[in-house]
Amino acid sequence: MTRMLSEAKGRSWERIQYRVLLFARKLLVSGKERFIRYNLGGAEIILPFAHDLPLIRSAFPQYSTNVGRLCSYLCDKYPDLHLIDIGANIGDTVAIIREFNRCPILCVEGDQYYFDILTENIRRARFPSVVATRSFVATYSGEIKGHLVSVAGTAHFVEDKTKPMSTIKLSDLLDDFPEFQSPKMLKIDTDGFDCSILRSELEWLGERKPVIFFEYDPFFFGGQSYDGALIFEDLSSVGYTFAIIYDNFGDYLTSVDLHRDARIMADLQNYYVGRQGLEYADVAVFHREDRELAERIRTKEADWSLRSREERPGRAKKG
Repeated sequence: MTRMLSEAKGRSWERIQYRVLLFARKLLVSGKERFIRYNLGGAEIILPFAHDLPLIRSAFPQYSTNVGRLCSYLCDKYPDLHLIDIGANIGDTVAIIREFNRCPILCVEGDQYYFDILTENIRRARFPSVVATRSFVATYSGEIKGHLVSVAGTAHFVEDKTKPMSTIKLSDLLDDFPEFQSPKMLKIDTDGFDCSILRSELEWLGERKPVIFFEYDPFFFGGQSYDGALIFEDLSSVGYTFAIIYDNFGDYLTSVDLHRDARIMADLQNYYVGRQGLEYADVAVFHREDRELAERIRTKEADWSLRSREERPGRAKKG
């Protein structure tokens, strides 16, 4: 029990540290935009002073490294792996992945502000085999009434009937990028639209069978026509059978068989309800054709997460 309390206390301290740093940063931010240089994955990038990434990585050094490791595992089986990053933001995922391998990456970012920083970081860091496009990926190709608002390193959609914005389905977007028509990994982070976008592309996903890494946050489900809690059932219907689940700071939580573990998925949904987007899950979903690989990755990620926790500064020793 003492050890359990020590681990819980350590995790709470990481969260407290992050919130203190966030508050301090808010006191320093002025009305004029400021940029800083930041080393990520061995590459120097720039980012707005108001961006949360350095604070998150300071409190949670393992944050988002799971994407890089997953990509590396997949490259062992698929040397010609291509990756699509929807919601590429400033290019932080690219920097993390480039620490592990040099697979071709298509970066998709809908917000003009972050897209400009993204393209500058690709140029500055000389990331090889990276293509960027400013596109707002949605559930259909056409037009939506509203605009994006950039805050603290993320952009969220705000409805506005006076400001139409063009949208495009992922499968339509790829007509212009034929080399990415059959990616082996799809990473998506669209601040609430992840599940809806995946639902709109079920046929395409069932045909291409990429490993999908996405954000699962019930906080966003209420304001949308599609109930995101159904996404695992829908993905299962096109051949996806296995999921590896992390918390939003990159710690491995568990893995599930989507055909057999419905109660665990219901528990996951219930756990994150009411957390106001402050806590959510990141999920990697695998098609049945990659089931054996997924099982091996699950073992590696569970071991990595355990070692990472044991090596964290300030961890209480047994005894």
